[in-house]
Amino acid sequence: MCNPVVFAMAAMAAVSVAQQADAAKQQTALAKQNQKSAHQSLLDAYDAQSVQSNQQRDAAGQAATQNAVEAAQARASMQAAASDSNISGLSIDSLINEATRQEATNYQNLAVNQSYAEEQRQREGAGLRNQAQSRIDAVPRGSFSPILGLLQIGASAYAGKAGAKTPAAPAAAASKGT
Repeated sequence: MCNPVVFAMAAMAAVSVAQQADAAKQQTALAKQNQKSAHQSLLDAYDAQSVQSNQQRDAAGQAATQNAVEAAQARASMQAAASDSNISGLSIDSLINEATRQEATNYQNLAVNQSYAEEQRQREGAGLRNQAQSRIDAVPRGSFSPILGLLQIGASAYAGKAGAKTPAAPAAAASKGT
């Protein structure tokens, strides 16, 4: 025969276990949604970084082209002035070489700046990945063990059975003695 106290304690434990399982499912769903939004945020940040990178490359290319045009104009202007003045020789060659050297220096500076910008973008990308992973790790997944739930139900039933026992033997012995 089933003791109502044992049954009630086991039923309460079963309800508690079911609630724990539901809470774990909800927490896992929340963690999955957080992971999904963190990944989407990372992709959006990568897209923005890619657009910025393309714009910087285009600007550097335009600056290099402008540098080449200005240097060519400076050389042509120097040659024309020298020709008009009937100047030739090492002095004009020196001026033209200086314009060429300045063009190369400007181009080298553009290349170095572009290299630094690319390195910075790579570091920012690593930071974005770390930030997304940190965001994912901040929301724990729900955990529930069915075995531990069954043990909890069994322990409640056992405790209910142990608490439901009454010392009936001494009372029966006392009534036999009278």
